[in-house]
Amino acid sequence: MDDIVLTASTGRPIGTRPSRRSRNGGHIPAVLYGLGKDSIPVTVEWTELRRTITTEAGLNAVIHLEVEGKRHMSIIKDIQRHPVRRDVLHVDFLRIDPKKDVTVDVSIVMVGDAKAVTDSDGMVDQNLFTLTINAAPTSIPNEIQIDISGLTIGDSLRVGDLMLPDGVTTDVDPDETVAVGMITRSTLEAMAADEAAEAEAMAAEVGEDGEPVADADADEASAEGDGDALTGSRLQHPWGNSPEPGPDRANLDGGGGGLWPITSAAAGDTSTGCRQMLGNVWEWTASDF
Repeated sequence: MDDIVLTASTGRPIGTRPSRRSRNGGHIPAVLYGLGKDSIPVTVEWTELRRTITTEAGLNAVIHLEVEGKRHMSIIKDIQRHPVRRDVLHVDFLRIDPKKDVTVDVSIVMVGDAKAVTDSDGMVDQNLFTLTINAAPTSIPNEIQIDISGLTIGDSLRVGDLMLPDGVTTDVDPDETVAVGMITRSTLEAMAADEAAEAEAMAAEVGEDGEPVADADADEASAEGDGDALTGSRLQHPWGNSPEPGPDRANLDGGGGGLWPITSAAAGDTSTGCRQMLGNVWEWTASDF
C-alpha cells in the first residue's frame, strides 16, 4: 500500500474566532505532537483530510504529515466534532516511531452465520465493538474478525477467543464478552404466552379441590340411565332375606348402606307397596321408593 501523505500548513492564528474562520474557508485546525518534540499548530484542507481517513485503514491509517517540507510519521489520535452537526472541528496528530508499538482502537467485525441461534429464533448480541491493541505502525490491522458460526443460545465469545494477527497484542481482559447468543424479546414473550395458555388449560381441567372436573354431558347421560333403571327394574331389599321392616324411604336411606345392585328381573308389578319373593331374596319395585 502506498504511503498516505497529507500536507499541513503552519502559521495559523490561535483562538476560537480564527479557528472558525479557518474552518469556514475549508481548512481544519490541527496540532502535531509526540515523541518528546514540540507541538506544532497546523491546518489541513478538509478535502484532503477526508480522503485520508476514508481508506480501508480508517482512523488507524499511518499518515505522513508533511510540514514545511518535512514528513512526520503519525496517526490520528483524536478528532473533535460538533455535537450536533458532527462537523470536524479539530484534529490531533501523534508522531510515532516506526520501530515502536503504538496503541490504537480497532473495530471488531462478526463474520459467519450463527445458524443454531437463528434456528431457535434468537439473535447474536455484540457487546464489544472495538479492541484496544498494541502493534507496530506497519502491523496495525484494519479490523479484527470473530467467527460466530459455532455460537449457540446462551453461549458467548470472549476477547480470549479473538484471533489476533502476528505482532498484535491487547491488554484487555480475555474474559470480557465480545458477543453472546440470546433469545429475542419477542421469542420470550411468545414462550411466556404459550406457557400461560397451557397453565390455563390445565386449570380448566382441575377443580378448586384439585380433582378433575367431571364431564357435564357424561353426568347427564349417567343420570338419565339411572332413572331408566329405577323405572324398569327392581332393587334388592337392603335387609337381605327379611321382608321386614317395610320399604320406608328413610329406612332405606339410612339402613344397609352401599349400592343396591339392579336385578335382571323385569318389573312385573309396579303398584305401590308391592313385594315379590324371587328365590330367597325379597325385592321391592322402584315405585316403593
